[in-house]
Amino acid sequence: MNEIVTNPAPAHASRPQLRSLTGKRSPIVFLQAAVDQKEQYQEIMALDDIDYVTQALGIGALLNGAIDTATGRFDAGRARQLIVDFNQALPPADSKYKLAIMNSYQSTVSQENSVVSGMIDKILDVLKTAIGVALGQKSIDQITAAVTDAFTNLKSQDGDAWIFWQKREAHKTVYSYAILFAVQDESTGRVMLAFPMSLEIEVNVEFEKVLWITVKDSHNYSVKVDAMKIAQLLFPKAPGSQTLQSIASAPRLRGLADVEYQTRASDITDITVTNWSQSTLFARAAKGSLVTAGSLQQIMAFEPAIDIPLEPENHYLVHYKLNGEAKQIGMIFNDYLPDSTLWFVSR
Repeated sequence: MNEIVTNPAPAHASRPQLRSLTGKRSPIVFLQAAVDQKEQYQEIMALDDIDYVTQALGIGALLNGAIDTATGRFDAGRARQLIVDFNQALPPADSKYKLAIMNSYQSTVSQENSVVSGMIDKILDVLKTAIGVALGQKSIDQITAAVTDAFTNLKSQDGDAWIFWQKREAHKTVYSYAILFAVQDESTGRVMLAFPMSLEIEVNVEFEKVLWITVKDSHNYSVKVDAMKIAQLLFPKAPGSQTLQSIASAPRLRGLADVEYQTRASDITDITVTNWSQSTLFARAAKGSLVTAGSLQQIMAFEPAIDIPLEPENHYLVHYKLNGEAKQIGMIFNDYLPDSTLWFVSR
């Protein structure tokens, strides 16, 4: 299900609030490989501008393949491979629209004989920490509703692609519930953030009763959370970019035996950003992350000190230490992420 909720427009704006539900099939005609597939996520989109709905839906369609069809769980490894394939398929003119993996998360939350609403609150706390952005109230309301649906109203969702029943025993039910949350508002700036995730939920109740659980019921729960935080620059509203079409031509997820390269993420320290002659210092950061996938590299510089503002799409020399060894690489500055992180990509 796609639930599209635009945040309230400013008083001077004429665009009304839009809330609409579509069917289970993807409406994205440019994604030929995804049109006939059921959506694997309960998709929640909190957008200030309805013009970015297509971009949000495209990210969701791309990540359909990240759900393990044998378990219903979100597979971070598959998601990384899909993102690598997407980034490599981008035409040079659209290289700044590469998807960035900001972080991935795994957590287990448990409770004994407590009301369901308490478990929902615990999951929301985990997700808010993972998101790491001060969301508006409308966005918070939507993700709260989505997490609540993972525990309640299950009878009406039985048979939907985003819910996968793993075990049905006399005194235990285990199921996975997949959600993709996309947000574009003042807190995200020029970036769209997406959070594909799954909840593997174990509850001490037989299947028939699980379908009718309410927020006031009390049960024993154990929930495994698998999630990833992804960022992408907002597409231009004007037509002409080939970015959307590139998703359709991106290579399909390969089997493990066919993978030609591995995605590696490494912690780096002592990051400085200079011009090519190293005569001008633009920014510094104590910590960051280096992600390598084949010939593609991305650097995230966390909590930077900015001496001179960096310009998106300009080239810079990035110096850093990896395991104590000093290194440097020429990179393109893609943009500032919402939490001020500097985002660089290889040429």
